[in-house]
Amino acid sequence: MRLTVSSIPETGIEEEFKLPVTLGEVKLEKDAGVTLKASRLGDRVFLSGRIRSEASLECCRCLKNVLLPLDINFDVEYVLFTGAGAEEEEHELTSEELDVGFCRDGEINIDDIVREQVLLAVPMKPLCGADCKGICSGCGTNLNVGSCECGAEEIDPRLAPLEKLKKLLMN
Repeated sequence: MRLTVSSIPETGIEEEFKLPVTLGEVKLEKDAGVTLKASRLGDRVFLSGRIRSEASLECCRCLKNVLLPLDINFDVEYVLFTGAGAEEEEHELTSEELDVGFCRDGEINIDDIVREQVLLAVPMKPLCGADCKGICSGCGTNLNVGSCECGAEEIDPRLAPLEKLKKLLMN
C-alpha cells in the first residue's frame, strides 16, 4: 500500500486497514491490523499508528512453535526528497536526522513501515518460556518433556589429562 503525500489534507487523515505481511522467518498467523494517522507540515510527513497481529515463531532452544501476540505502536517522520542539492558535498547526519526517513516521488510505502516495525518487535531469540531447557545435543530429546537417555559424554582421549586435573581441582 502506498500513501501519496499530496493526498494528505491539512487536517490529516486516519485510516484502518489489514495488510498481509510477508517476512522471511517470521510468519504472521493473520493479516496485520493497522491503524494509521498521517499529518503533513510543509515538506514533513508525520505518521503514527498501531499494528496488531500474531507471529508464529520457533523456540530457539527446543524448536517448539510459539505464538507471540504483537501490539506495536510507532511514530515515524518523513521528509520529501526533491533531489535538489544532490550535487552538493557529502554531509554527516546528525542524531536528529537519523530518525527521519526520506520520501521520493511523493509516495510513502506503508508495507515497508509495517514490515520494519514487526521485525523490530519480534525477539531475535524467541523462547517458549523463560524456563525452557531445550534439546539434548547428543540424542535430541526435548528436555522439557523428559530426561536425556544418552548418559555421560565420552571424553576425547587427548583431553583426558585435563579431565584428571579438573577432578583434582574440584576435590
